Amino acid sequence: MAYITLQEALGEEALITKEPALVSGLADNVEDGGLKAMLGLLATLRAMVWEYYTSHWVVKGFTFYGNHLLFTRLYEQVLEEVDAMAEKIVGVSQGDVTGLNVLSQMDVARSLLASIDNIECRFERGLKLEGMLLDGIVQAKQMVEAAGMLTPGIENMLDDLYDSHEGHVYLIQQTLK
Repeated sequence: MAYITLQEALGEEALITKEPALVSGLADNVEDGGLKAMLGLLATLRAMVWEYYTSHWVVKGFTFYGNHLLFTRLYEQVLEEVDAMAEKIVGVSQGDVTGLNVLSQMDVARSLLASIDNIECRFERGLKLEGMLLDGIVQAKQMVEAAGMLTPGIENMLDDLYDSHEGHVYLIQQTLK
């Protein structure tokens, strides 16, 4: 059996490795790069919940029910990750929730969703968001470490998040074959 790499699966254009895009424009009042990176991941996860929930509603066709259930599985899992990430952010920021401003989170989520708006296929939209998140996790881990915030708990959370979304990529890819 031949295996492909995640980069091959997502394609070069799916990954946004040029700049930490998930952080730009987010929580300008937050000085800490590690915290800002985690806020970027939170905004990305929130965008994914909206995208997968919408996909759950609008899928149709012969494979409707299976696709409907797949998107249910995805948004329910991501919603749990949103909660865990937000709680971790509150913990590491020692209760300073300035960066959890709803409007700045929505602005970043809106930007991410706007970047995939021209993609008609719900699965390809999901793959694009997954690629953005996976790339963002790698960037965030580096930024969190550089800020001296990388505790074993944060590292585990980021590694688990990466593992989970790598699994999402493979699930979504199976529908496109």
